[in-house]
Amino acid sequence: MPITRLLIEDFITKSQSQPIFDVRSPAEYEHAHIPSANNLPLFSNEERKVVGTAYKQESKQRAIKIGLEYFGPKMVKMVEEVEQMIEARGAKEKKQQEDRSVFVYCWRGGMRSAGVAWLLDLYGFKVYTLVGGYKAYRNWVLKQFEKEYPISIIGG
Repeated sequence: MPITRLLIEDFITKSQSQPIFDVRSPAEYEHAHIPSANNLPLFSNEERKVVGTAYKQESKQRAIKIGLEYFGPKMVKMVEEVEQMIEARGAKEKKQQEDRSVFVYCWRGGMRSAGVAWLLDLYGFKVYTLVGGYKAYRNWVLKQFEKEYPISIIGG
């Protein structure tokens, strides 16, 4: 199944009652995340720091190689975590979880979410990623405050 990239509005609409996975580091997730998203970190806080430093000081290719060294040993565990969350969700909803759709995002919708999306797609999940990542979500939320909403205040 191909991985589907969604703009923020479609991501929010289609992910209703579906599992959402934030693949950013635990510190990024704790700072802020999409409501109802589960943290499925590709890198620990320290690993993220090492990869980011290599990216800025050496090269994108060097950072990717370091990231792959961290990602490889975690692959099975990540797939099993997603399976367990989907099974728990299906049991809680008292129905068989036939729809194996998952929604994945990282900071800007780049390499971290693409890597995890590739793994989950390879395993057989229908994967949707968020174009622009959490940054797109944050900007979308801020734009909601600019909208005019029909509000009536009734007092007595």
